[in-house]
Amino acid sequence: MATYTTTDFLTSVRMRGSIPTSVNSANVNNTANLLLMGTEELHIKLLPLIMAAREEFYVTAKDYAITANQSAYILPSRASGMVVRDVQIVNGSSIYSLRPVDSDLITTTGTGAVEGYYFQHNNLILYPTPAATSGTLRVRYFGRPSRLAAVSACAQISAISAGTSTVTVSTVPSSWSTSTPLDIIKSVAPYYNPVVDQSPTSMTATTITFASLPSDLAVGDWLALAEYSPIPQIPHEFQPLLAQMTVVKALEAVGDREGAKAAKADLDLIQANATQLITPRSHSDPRKVIGRNWR
Repeated sequence: MATYTTTDFLTSVRMRGSIPTSVNSANVNNTANLLLMGTEELHIKLLPLIMAAREEFYVTAKDYAITANQSAYILPSRASGMVVRDVQIVNGSSIYSLRPVDSDLITTTGTGAVEGYYFQHNNLILYPTPAATSGTLRVRYFGRPSRLAAVSACAQISAISAGTSTVTVSTVPSSWSTSTPLDIIKSVAPYYNPVVDQSPTSMTATTITFASLPSDLAVGDWLALAEYSPIPQIPHEFQPLLAQMTVVKALEAVGDREGAKAAKADLDLIQANATQLITPRSHSDPRKVIGRNWR
């Protein structure tokens, strides 16, 4: 299956905006700056556009062991905008959602069965404070797509040794070491991360060993610095939209107002068409309202 890497992204940006490969005096159009502009457009414009469809894109979860007398649990660092989708308590096979509580209405510092939560800076505060070390706190949130990285700064897997949890790549970037947190990125859509923030246990010029490997790891998948990816982590059909967004910013940066205006007109059409593809995400029967305790 074809993979749309940042190399393809840069080719699309340069072609769409007639942007030369030779850098200008301000270095606006060099690889690093185009990838930076692409990342900013992805996080500030494209991600909110996709999330606005309210079709559960990027929703993931992190579990915390609930500890007696501990009310504060730090929000996942990769939560977009430090926003949560849902906060749940898991007890065995039972799951129920907590309700948000206005912190101005907190009336006790005592412990008890958790009923709700509120935010305090980057902490999620359970209320009341858990009385027992029991159950799991599950925070469902919108995961932030990784920053765009040049293919040359990453490593593609060419062989896997499951028995030793070792992968082979063509070349390990010289800046990587066993203290470097790495992400694994799937090479096929939806380009998700089966592993994040995992440092190798050992490394050679062409092999990297981890404590464990995900069961769905495949030849062709990528390794990158934590929170970076050689593939824009968006639906495949949105790749041209991100490229066009970047073209507009690049032309504005070099002062080509007429070119940016024309590119913006194309952007509006591409954005409208792309949005239609994901709204609604399911084209089957309309959703039905059901009871919380359905079977």
